[in-house]
Amino acid sequence: MGFSDDPYGLKKRRMILNRYHQRFKELQREGKWAEALQQFNLTLNYAMESVAYSMEVLQKVKERMKGTAPTERERINRITQAAIANAFYDYKLKK
Repeated sequence: MGFSDDPYGLKKRRMILNRYHQRFKELQREGKWAEALQQFNLTLNYAMESVAYSMEVLQKVKERMKGTAPTERERINRITQAAIANAFYDYKLKK
């Protein structure tokens, strides 16, 4: 399975997580504290699910790397690092 043909891929998760976070910030700005707290909880739960998914992807990549040539391993490592960085690039909660 490649990253691009995974319908629940890391990029899609990143976009959803960004939307959740933006909604949280909007509710906060509007002073809707009860709704903001619910959105914050939803956002954190989704972030945890995304981390678990990322770990599954890493495990699959690690399994694929067994027995591959060093150049192929290096390529897979770069893809994996980019995927993880991409998944959480924009997600930062500001205090």
